[in-house]
Amino acid sequence: MSKILVIGSTTQRPNCHCVGWEGEIPYVGDFELVIINLQSLTEEILPKLKKTLETLKTDLHNAILRKQN
Repeated sequence: MSKILVIGSTTQRPNCHCVGWEGEIPYVGDFELVIINLQSLTEEILPKLKKTLETLKTDLHNAILRKQN
């Protein structure tokens, strides 16, 4: 497995796992180094990212409620 995670880039590099802003971000604890390419975070991506975060929050909330019942 790659030891470096690059978030915000889809250009694959040797020994790196690259994922775009709209891709599925793996568990960062599995990597020795996490690089976040903020230059690639454009105004058009922000609303999509916000919607994704809201969906994740809702999913997590519902999963917690299911475990409590």
